[in-house]
Amino acid sequence: MGIIKFTLFFFIFLVLKIFLLRGSEIESRLDDNEFITRVIYREADYSFCLITDSDQDRSDIDLDFSFESRLIRAGRVKKEGFWREIFNPLKVSAGSDLFREYPGLGKDYSLYAGGLHGLSLGTEKGSSINVLFADGFWIGGNYSIGSDHLSVTALVSITENVETPSDDWTSDFPIVPVSNPIHMGLQSIFSWNNFKLDYLGVLSGNNIYKAGSYNRMHIELLWKKIKIKGFTGITTPDFITANVNLSKDKYLLSLWIGIYPVKYWETIIKTQYSEEHPPVLAAAFLPGSGSSSIKIKYDNLNFLISTEFGQQFNFNSDGEGTVENKFDTGIGVSRLLSLFSGIGFTSDFDSLSERRLELELKCSLGKTDVELVYKYKEEIFEPIDQHTFWVRVNQEFSGGTAFCKVEVKEGWLLEGLTVGFITIFG
Repeated sequence: MGIIKFTLFFFIFLVLKIFLLRGSEIESRLDDNEFITRVIYREADYSFCLITDSDQDRSDIDLDFSFESRLIRAGRVKKEGFWREIFNPLKVSAGSDLFREYPGLGKDYSLYAGGLHGLSLGTEKGSSINVLFADGFWIGGNYSIGSDHLSVTALVSITENVETPSDDWTSDFPIVPVSNPIHMGLQSIFSWNNFKLDYLGVLSGNNIYKAGSYNRMHIELLWKKIKIKGFTGITTPDFITANVNLSKDKYLLSLWIGIYPVKYWETIIKTQYSEEHPPVLAAAFLPGSGSSSIKIKYDNLNFLISTEFGQQFNFNSDGEGTVENKFDTGIGVSRLLSLFSGIGFTSDFDSLSERRLELELKCSLGKTDVELVYKYKEEIFEPIDQHTFWVRVNQEFSGGTAFCKVEVKEGWLLEGLTVGFITIFG
């Protein structure tokens, strides 16, 4: 089977070399028992990706594709913009990239087979028609109008739910059975100089639950050398997501602050707090959780030092909970020959619960790059004492780059082996 897979790879390689034009890229790798080949072809107005994925435990070969042009995205896709929120509300933070995305479906060129499959027709300005094919069927549309400082986008979607509950169907936050929820909403974005305000309001409804709502607001403000991002959102207990689940999260507050006092220095402060709706069925749950962190970093490309302190907490309905503190620090020199070390711990205020250590060595010798990494993790209250070591070698050739990665764990037991080749046809 291995000979057949490599023969298939070299056949694809020769076909691309002979017939395809410039802009083709092929990557093939053997990762443990899984053999994956990805072909990407790019032109000025369109691009597409082909993926083959096979496993020694399976006799068949999975084939996947993704296509993108100015008006069409098809094949394997990923949700972008507020459609990500409607499927999973309150699963973002103030610093998320989601708020810089146009709503719709985008290409997915990731190096694996499987995922979401669908079709999107639309422009890059926020208007599109999107279809997803999964266990059921989902279709959503959005239309945007606006000016230089204000844009308004209307949205509507419907999900076909083909799942029905079994006889022993129990869940704290159940899938909504035998219903086809509809979503309607409005997004408005106001921007002026260094200020941006983004509001989204969505209603959900079906033939079982009364109308539910999801509302959120995101702000961005740049003031001199300080960048501030804030997020606040809330859902009602009857809000049904596009995944056909009752929303679990109740509300979320999130704040992100970036401070850039002088060149190469930055300080990032993040904090957020969330609460959950009580479950449909009686069960113990932690309604409140949150986290805060501050990270200070200096990086001038030749020298790097960073320190981060964070805290995470959970509280139950009686006000009791747990608090964890984390501390990490690292130092590195040069991009040509660098040594990075990190020491961290997790603890409550009384005792140490976790220790971490990471050492990283990178070396570049002509067309050969070598990377060695050692990781150590110990959990005090659990029987976990992990030592992991891996080495990766990249070798450049006239036709591309070959790479090999070997990972071992304690006792020099082989944990993973990856070999592959990347080439670009120019």
